[in-house]
Amino acid sequence: RLDGWDIAGTHTEWLSDIRYEQVSLARNVGENGFALSFGTAYASDFDARDEVGNQEISFGFSDVSLGVSYARAFSEKFSMGVTGKYLRESINDVAADAFAADLGLTWVTPLDGVSAGASLRNLGGKVQFDLADAGEFDLPQTVQVGAAWTKPVSALAGSLLFAGDYVAEKNGDPSLRFGAEYRYREGLSLLAGYRADFLPDVANAEENEQLDQTQDFSFGAAYDKSFRFEYAYVPFKSDLGTTHRISIGKSW
Repeated sequence: RLDGWDIAGTHTEWLSDIRYEQVSLARNVGENGFALSFGTAYASDFDARDEVGNQEISFGFSDVSLGVSYARAFSEKFSMGVTGKYLRESINDVAADAFAADLGLTWVTPLDGVSAGASLRNLGGKVQFDLADAGEFDLPQTVQVGAAWTKPVSALAGSLLFAGDYVAEKNGDPSLRFGAEYRYREGLSLLAGYRADFLPDVANAEENEQLDQTQDFSFGAAYDKSFRFEYAYVPFKSDLGTTHRISIGKSW
């Protein structure tokens, strides 16, 4: 729980030279929390080709998100929050704008060390690029529910945390995500994660689903004392490559 001010930033090196940047500033006042956030994903020098593979043009894209958030702790065990945000996506010289909202809640359960949470993201209407014949499309509305268990372990001079989430995106495939953290005293943490995507079984004519993924295990480390630093290493299957994420932050 935030006690005063907090500032944070994240840089991600994604696949195909796509980069993602995010910064946020938050302030707690009594039982209320307020935050401003800015995020952008961008890349350039993609090649557009015709039906026979000839290069026509090179183009880039960018996504921008500006958000204002409010959260309230209704008790020591239950909190809720909402974010209103402006979204803009640009591909070459065309763009689409939208407004959306995120909702979230956290609950410290009666079970020792167990907390739970849920979120709804990108709630909003249809979006359309500024082209004469462009069709409308939905925002990637996402539902996420999860739980975490934290256990102090004196023999390890720290604590262990295990977490699991179910994530479902509108018009997308759901996934299960699991994470574990070993936290040494009050500073250093080692992290590991696993993601399993539910993809259609295209090898059979049946509509059954199977567990498959292009991304499974990920690893990381974090330091959180006078400031926060976190690094995550996420390899992808099928020779897609590897992503790297670095986050820094400080509370005061």
